[in-house]
Amino acid sequence: MTSQRSWGRRALFAAATAAIALTVVAGAATPATAAAVTNPCAAKAVFIGVRGTGAPAGSAMTASGNAWASGGHGLVANLARDYSTQKSFPIYVESLAYPASSAYATSVATGVKKLRAEIGYINRTCGGKTKIVLAGHSQGADVVLDTLVALTPATGKNLVVSASVFGDPSYVAGQTYNAPGSGKANGIIPRSAKERTVLRTYTFRDADGATRSRIRSTCAAGDWACQAAPMNKRSVAIHNGYNSSAAANWSYGVLRRS
Repeated sequence: MTSQRSWGRRALFAAATAAIALTVVAGAATPATAAAVTNPCAAKAVFIGVRGTGAPAGSAMTASGNAWASGGHGLVANLARDYSTQKSFPIYVESLAYPASSAYATSVATGVKKLRAEIGYINRTCGGKTKIVLAGHSQGADVVLDTLVALTPATGKNLVVSASVFGDPSYVAGQTYNAPGSGKANGIIPRSAKERTVLRTYTFRDADGATRSRIRSTCAAGDWACQAAPMNKRSVAIHNGYNSSAAANWSYGVLRRS
């Protein structure tokens, strides 16, 4: 599905990303986070964090060969930490082992392949009983949503109970899955109408009977990637400055009702 967007625009994004790689790395140092449980199949859900371009890799490869058990979450590290320390239900926390490099198109494609493989592994190994919670920032957000577009019920679509993304370069304004207050412009590589239609199928029935999205895409005004704002210190700081508290509360709520 990712091929439906302009690779020319992705090349421009890759160049811009490479230009600020040091800034991103400096702002994305990720402490190791201990998983609340050591066996994903013993958990209510597996949290998979997907870091943005240039953020540090994790360590301790998991049995699947697709994820790290420690670190590697980038700017969704706080969300990973919240999940690993909460006491309401057992959560297994890991991060996607993919390049997150400035070779954007190749890196995203590798990330999607890895994340699809990891979801399939959890589905097979845990007998379809363990839910999946996703979170990604920047390139990681693109990987998460491209993966959701590609999934089917047979490959684990129904296991994904929530997906929180921040600063998605493929953001499109006005979508039902956008977080309240998100930006009114489109990102630097807007997602296609066909892809957006698929993403709108990720819904659940809330306690009040309303149908709500399992996706929450947060994009701040002035973000250079998800709002195509001019690249400068301010727009980079906005892109690397997301607070995950609201997303954590939303994600917990969706998981509790799953």
